Amino acid sequence: MLFNIFHNFKRLNCQIPKKGKQGGGFAWGLIVQEERLLGIDTQGFQMIKRPKSFEEAKENNLVSLGDLFRRVPELQPVVHEYLNKPPLSFHVGHADKNNISNFEERKARGFSFALNEGISEQIDPSLPITTYIAIHTDGTCINTDYLNSLNLPIKNIVVDKSLFGETQKVGEFIRPYEGYWWNHLNTYKSSYCGTSIVAPLFEQIDDPVLINFMLLYGLSIIVRYMPDLWYEIQNGKMDHLSSLIEYYLTIIDHVLPLQMLNRITGEKFSVATPDSLSGLV
Repeated sequence: MLFNIFHNFKRLNCQIPKKGKQGGGFAWGLIVQEERLLGIDTQGFQMIKRPKSFEEAKENNLVSLGDLFRRVPELQPVVHEYLNKPPLSFHVGHADKNNISNFEERKARGFSFALNEGISEQIDPSLPITTYIAIHTDGTCINTDYLNSLNLPIKNIVVDKSLFGETQKVGEFIRPYEGYWWNHLNTYKSSYCGTSIVAPLFEQIDDPVLINFMLLYGLSIIVRYMPDLWYEIQNGKMDHLSSLIEYYLTIIDHVLPLQMLNRITGEKFSVATPDSLSGLV
């Protein structure tokens, strides 16, 4: 398991405490400097000195690289196969329950079904409303108890039926009245995954770009400063992780550079193969 890798991080210059606000790392470390540039308050969560042993480091409730891999949306379909743990990012969408609930409510009140005719009451736009969000998961390793334990913005997740009778997991998302539900939910999408949400790290960080930055930095530390461990990943008893890392790097190489360009310039760029479905007409 990738969690075993973290047990060897006695010299890792990127320690990330789980409790508290956003932050983590040594006061002079790269991660802390990056967080400060992002306006994150790291006081109280940064380490002043390296721990002498892993047992000492455990007292800081460190987050493993395995948890970071599990939060990468593009790895949702495969992360359980490699780590034997469910993902921490999930494909979401508008649930059929919204249409069913609206239909039943209108029918019970005797409203017309055409163009909102007959609706006599006005909705107060100052009050929040509830939108039902479907969480699309594959396999049996993800159940509603697990989803409800992750502090997701989607609450009270239960198993429900779609309009076509298919089983799906549906939760409540309370949001402002103005705009659409996706305007108020921090979602992520790339050409390698559907619209997804990420279980917040430190109960706040759900930005995949920042999570990828932490993950790549951690992997670079292994390659540079832990050759024995890297050899075990490449050719030893942890060689299954080599496949995961290679798969991850192949995808991120196509995704992260464009995302960083968008962040740096503040503009939206799109790259597509000519004559493809995403290409210009």
